Amino acid sequence: MSGISWSMPVDVNISAAVQTVINDRLVAAAVQAVRQRLAMPSDSYTVALAGNMVSDQAVPVGKLVLMSDIPNGIKFNGLTVVKVAIYVEDKLYLQRNVSLQVKGFKKVVVAAAPPIAPNQSITADALQTELVDMARLSQGFFTESDKIIGLQSRRSILPGRVINDRMVQKPLVIKRGASVNIIARAGVVEISVVGQALQDGAQDQIVQVKNMTSGKIIGAKVIDESAVIVQEK
Repeated sequence: MSGISWSMPVDVNISAAVQTVINDRLVAAAVQAVRQRLAMPSDSYTVALAGNMVSDQAVPVGKLVLMSDIPNGIKFNGLTVVKVAIYVEDKLYLQRNVSLQVKGFKKVVVAAAPPIAPNQSITADALQTELVDMARLSQGFFTESDKIIGLQSRRSILPGRVINDRMVQKPLVIKRGASVNIIARAGVVEISVVGQALQDGAQDQIVQVKNMTSGKIIGAKVIDESAVIVQEK
């Protein structure tokens, strides 16, 4: 068709309506997931964004739902990664990772001043409770002073140090070198011989003792300050 010229625009831009999920909303969803998983009093932990701020995210217009998951669990000694899934009109649009620093605190028993000396009988005034970062806690800590009072320290414990079950023991009732009765039972028959303790021992602890009649060395459980009993095999 002569006399007719055609021309096309150089650029054609087609845009669709979008909505923006601001970064605060993504972080809030991640923090809420952590709070629900912890199920702890709010004053016993802190949650903060780790690293750079999460950027705003443009998504299509429609009903918006954020769903969060913590696939690797909450880490008190490292980063907790929360996956926040963005759904638009009930369809997954994308997922964003939000890294959080979670610190938990637990009220535990620590040594008060002055330091607790080795082999000291522990009294109430030697103890106090403090909120301690859970990342610092090892197994065997105590949350109640009553469970420690009356026990004996194995070594020196400095003020502020978290007390665990490896630092304390039942009071020693038998001293090394002490004369003891070694009791052996077989059914209704009970035999007792004189022995010598070869090590210190607390009640119910197994210690080495020497039968002074036969010279044999055996292990026996401490009953009290003067008697041990051979365990039935």
